[in-house]
Order: sequence, then C-alpha cells, then structure tokens
Amino acid sequence: MAGLNIGAQPFVKWPGSKSQHIHILTQALPVDFADIPDVTYIEPFVGGGSLLFHMLQTYPNIKRAIINDSNLDLMRTYNTVRDRAKELVVELKKIQKEFIPLYEEERHEYFNDIREEFNTRRSGGIRHAAIFIFLNKTSNANYRTNGNGAFNGAYNHLQNPIICDERTIYADSKLLQRVTICCGDYEKTYNE
Repeated sequence: MAGLNIGAQPFVKWPGSKSQHIHILTQALPVDFADIPDVTYIEPFVGGGSLLFHMLQTYPNIKRAIINDSNLDLMRTYNTVRDRAKELVVELKKIQKEFIPLYEEERHEYFNDIREEFNTRRSGGIRHAAIFIFLNKTSNANYRTNGNGAFNGAYNHLQNPIICDERTIYADSKLLQRVTICCGDYEKTYNE
C-alpha cells in the first residue's frame, strides 16, 4: 500500500532504532492488514518512533495508537511534540539561533551548560523538551546516561546540526494527535 507520506519521521535519533528493519517487521503483518477497519496500533517500546511514524503514514485504517517507553524525558517530549508543537518550534529556533553562530569552544561550553540544565531539571515543559532535542542533535550519543541517571553524552562538534526541524515536528504532531502516550512498564500499555 502506498503511504500517505506527510513527512513524519523520528524527531530524535535513538539507540536500537527500528528504521533499518521496517521492511522486515511489516512483513509480519497480516496480508489484509490495510483492509482491517479501525485498527488500534500498540507499540510498547517506541524509542525514536521510526516504526510508529511509518505505520501511521502507511495505514490510514489505524484510527488509534498507543505508545510506551520507560524513558520519562522521551515520553514527555512526545507529549510536547503532540500538544505544543508551535511553542516547541519557537524554543528550538531560539536555541538554534544562539548556538549556530558560536565558535567551536563557545559551542562546547553552551552544550555543557545545557546538559547541566537538563540534568539538574532546572526547567520543565517546553524548555525541557527543547533541550532534550538539542542534546540529542548535538551529542555524540543518541541518549546515554551514567549510573545516576544523568545524561552524559559528549558534544559532537558537528558543523551545522539541525536543531529545529520544523517540518518534521509539525508532521509528527499531526500524526500524534491520535496517539495515547504512556510511560512505564510495557505491560500497562495493553490496558489503555
């Protein structure tokens, strides 16, 4: 079936991404999957969401989806993308405008300051989601924490990282409108 292709894709890179395996995973679907009415799609380990965004764009018969992951920061960011995309784009553009013109040493310092802000939870809501995405886009690790649960990815020295991918955020937000977002034990996903 040809996808709807509205341009949705993962707004973060994530360890264990299923993007390389979508073709294999979708082969496990029933042959008549596209013809089944009012499907509820459940993904208990969503991560970056490559399979989720593929499924929602390819199968319009998926009327509802339930996603879950145990990473609270990730799932709060999904909620922000879904419910407050415009505000998130404004904050990401602000960060991008501050970061991109900096010299390399200043960028490294900026990155470390943002990482400290993220780890000390000095901000919440839109700002926290924006710095989560910033760290994901400018770190040498998709997402990595130390034994205390603090993000410890190092600065990646990328020339021109895309911190605010406005098109992707808006496309993802549109698809996420029909998605219930959970965080915790994957078994709870089936009770939603």
